[in-house]
Amino acid sequence: MLERYELEKADRLQVVRQRLGARQPDGADRARFAEAVFGHTAAEDLVAYLPDDLIWLADDAWAAFAERAAGKHRLRFVDPPFEPNGRAVTVIEILNDDMPFLLDSVMGELGDAGLVVRLVSHPILALQRSPEGRLESFQGLADA
Repeated sequence: MLERYELEKADRLQVVRQRLGARQPDGADRARFAEAVFGHTAAEDLVAYLPDDLIWLADDAWAAFAERAAGKHRLRFVDPPFEPNGRAVTVIEILNDDMPFLLDSVMGELGDAGLVVRLVSHPILALQRSPEGRLESFQGLADA
């Protein structure tokens, strides 16, 4: 069963990469960003989302990701205009410098609050920003 999910995930991500990659002028970066964000998610969770859903999520995250002041974190809550498997979702997006155990702490708090987490993405990205915090270069996943 898991192999079927992995194949479905691969197919969906290929569609996402192709469609985002066709955009100009930053299509290649957007496609790599989507791969970085969704590539290591659990396949059985990701396949609840259609390619259009994943493209919407990637576009929304890319726009938010484009600027961040150095040393400052950003926390966003987003209610997408779609419902995977007929269920409303809220995206919790945390953008910060690499902080060990932050994800574990947030997941623990969500669990303690009785919230169900349906998809987790935790990429650590390689990039360069201007002194003002504007994205200058996106290289994909950082080396672990």
